[in-house]
Amino acid sequence: MSNKEIMKTLIKGIEQPEYITLLLQLCKINSENKIDALHSHFCRGLSVEASAVFNDVKPQNLHSTIKRLNEMAAIVEKIKRLSRN
Repeated sequence: MSNKEIMKTLIKGIEQPEYITLLLQLCKINSENKIDALHSHFCRGLSVEASAVFNDVKPQNLHSTIKRLNEMAAIVEKIKRLSRN
């Protein structure tokens, strides 16, 4: 999977909380602080840095978690495209 596909999968501020929650289940992310930070970023539109600080998560940890979540979202999107064919 190319970095281009991964980078543009989830968009700050417009994702549905339910979609992020399901992706988190697939990624087995259980940290409440990380979960809250991801919702702050993807659903409420806070920057990564603000989401990290506000939710007591190290920014570098949040960046790596976002990368992992985007990788999973890219796989889900590919599965959705395949199921349409």
